[in-house]
Amino acid sequence: MAQVVSKKCTVCGENNSKLLCYECNQELCEVCRPIHDKFSANKQHTIVDNRDVTCINYAEKLKCITHDQENRCFCLNCNSLICAECVIDKHKSHDVKSIKTMAYGYRMDLSKTELKVKGEMEILFNLKTCIQKKKKTLSEAFNLIERDLKSSIDDVQNIVKGVADEYIVTTKTHLIKQEDIGNSELQQVETTENGYKTFIKTLRELKKEKHDGSFVMRFKWMQDDMENLKEIPSVQSEEEFKSFERNSFLSTISNAITPRLVQPQTAPVSYVKEHRDMKTQIESLKAEKDSSMQSMVEGRKMEDNNPSISDLSDSDRPEKLSEQFREIYDNIWTDVLDYITETEKVEDDVIVKEIVWVLQCGTDGRDPTVKIIKDLVQESANRICDTVIQDIKRLTAVTEFIQKGKKKADEFVTKCSMLCLFMVLQDPPVVLDFSCKTGDPFNKDLFSPFISSGDVIDYLVWPVMFLSENGALMSKGIAQGVKKKRKMIFFS
Repeated sequence: MAQVVSKKCTVCGENNSKLLCYECNQELCEVCRPIHDKFSANKQHTIVDNRDVTCINYAEKLKCITHDQENRCFCLNCNSLICAECVIDKHKSHDVKSIKTMAYGYRMDLSKTELKVKGEMEILFNLKTCIQKKKKTLSEAFNLIERDLKSSIDDVQNIVKGVADEYIVTTKTHLIKQEDIGNSELQQVETTENGYKTFIKTLRELKKEKHDGSFVMRFKWMQDDMENLKEIPSVQSEEEFKSFERNSFLSTISNAITPRLVQPQTAPVSYVKEHRDMKTQIESLKAEKDSSMQSMVEGRKMEDNNPSISDLSDSDRPEKLSEQFREIYDNIWTDVLDYITETEKVEDDVIVKEIVWVLQCGTDGRDPTVKIIKDLVQESANRICDTVIQDIKRLTAVTEFIQKGKKKADEFVTKCSMLCLFMVLQDPPVVLDFSCKTGDPFNKDLFSPFISSGDVIDYLVWPVMFLSENGALMSKGIAQGVKKKRKMIFFS
């Protein structure tokens, strides 16, 4: 983090500043922060701790030079930030999106990229372990050969020393060659791993950037680094070490000295027998594993895409998720609603609609990441879910909601996000339906009334839960009803 020189507050000019407003490019103290926020035009401004600011004057660069306005849009054709007047002036026919929309998409892509790179790093770690194991196997094989070789040398005493030395040199040369190959492969993997670590570090720093415009530009700069990441190197298959041939060795000795020293052939050397026993044991373990795997696959085939068959040992099966989802509405939802309405002094329906929007943010925000979670091992699913939940909490609407509801709202967002992630991990996924709109008929088979019932729906309070797309109803939704206005017909 860059060192920040202590500055005075731009508003009062007395207190030391602790905050920075990107849009106004003003230093603020904690006392003057409420004064800045009183103006309605300033409510959407990005205010951060000035210790986290990586570029103090970056707000000036985010202003349009031509119209002296804040750049709130991004032109995909020109690949640049633009203001509202630029959209009408020079970018009429261009593909233009708001910075918030671009930043939201890029932040989700960033989370997806982070998970992908972590997966690649796990592959690199496995390759590294494989190479180290191969080196150890080569070393053990050589030590085994050297041991049996010395045993044979003892049989013919000092006469065989010359022949034995030549054999060791040949074997040692082959070992050195294999070790050099292993060292080279290990170096390539470690170099690639270091590149991925550096990229992960840069990526995490970028995720801390709170200002959308700054984030978008830095993300575009980082794309070149993403393309320059080295591909994972391939590793040569392990070369089998040739076993020591005792008869050939003794035959060489006999030719070097006299026929009287020829020894009768004995049983195969011990390490060959050990190798065969180990190979038999490996084959037996493989057969046992294949048998267990086949039984598991047959069981999975019955469950796949058949939600009516559930694994009773699974604590996260749809029935349990439905119970937990309903408990959130009965307990935490009520606590959050009461707390915010009392502190903010607003009507129930305003906060209810905001809660529904936050819940939908958590549901929509998980889609780019869930596919990756499904592809990873179950042991790492909870760790990755925590990362996704933190990304959801950084969404603007969710952050503002948590600031209003404090700990109760944070607990609500955490539990809802976790349940939504486990819902989409089901096969097929559990579905939450937010599709009802104001004025739709009040379907009592799908909804229970909130405070009042009626012919049509006024607003959604809690979504309907289905076992799958077009599947069975798991839990009714909650909606506020209203009487349908009837048209008066006058007869003349």
